[in-house]
Amino acid sequence: MTSFIDAVQFLTIFRFRNDRKSCPASSAICFPFVGAFLGVILIVLNEVLTKVFPELLVNLILVTVSIILTGALHLDGLADTCDAFFSGKNRDDKLLIMRDPHKGTFGVLGLSIVILFKINLLALIPVNLKDTAIFLMMVFSRYSLNIGIGFFPYAREQGKANIFFEGKKYKNLLLATLITLVLASLTFRAVTYIVFLLIIIFSLLMNKIFKGVLGGITGDTIGALCELTEIITLLAIFGLSTFYV
Repeated sequence: MTSFIDAVQFLTIFRFRNDRKSCPASSAICFPFVGAFLGVILIVLNEVLTKVFPELLVNLILVTVSIILTGALHLDGLADTCDAFFSGKNRDDKLLIMRDPHKGTFGVLGLSIVILFKINLLALIPVNLKDTAIFLMMVFSRYSLNIGIGFFPYAREQGKANIFFEGKKYKNLLLATLITLVLASLTFRAVTYIVFLLIIIFSLLMNKIFKGVLGGITGDTIGALCELTEIITLLAIFGLSTFYV
């Protein structure tokens, strides 16, 4: 339970205790649970709002609420990653850019594109699959954080996410994978595991790119991956929607 609380406090705006200084590496195991927690909130909200508002407005509200609930943590990482990667600078300068609190043109464009993708993809998902898509989007994206932590080095000597790499253990990744598989099974659809496999492949490829450019991954690239994985999950479910029977 402690690890779950640590994970919730690290990935969301929710606070269950005043002490937030410690977030041990083991709490990463519970990241998929945090995704499920957020997913359930959004599903309930979707069910309520669809009775009152048109779909486009509902999708806009859902995406906005997800941003608020996570404190825009992952979007901030996405913006910093975009600014760094498209700066044309060397590795060290890219890492410095990612530390800059100000957002550049590429960061703003990255944020805009990702948000627009989410809103439109939610509209494309068949109505009978929307709750499933929301749930898996949140669970798989939070699970993807474990792939970077488990298989790739940290690009900095110090940083907010360093604690996860100092104490990283492959058993944490294994447990997180098992938890995600159990959560995925709640959809009662075998094709969900195909989506899960696509997410693993995508996460490995993206982290490999991050490592090639930066020499490792950072908290910002982890956040960027989380946002991109949400989109890939929605794209995969939309593409495989005819098989969700």
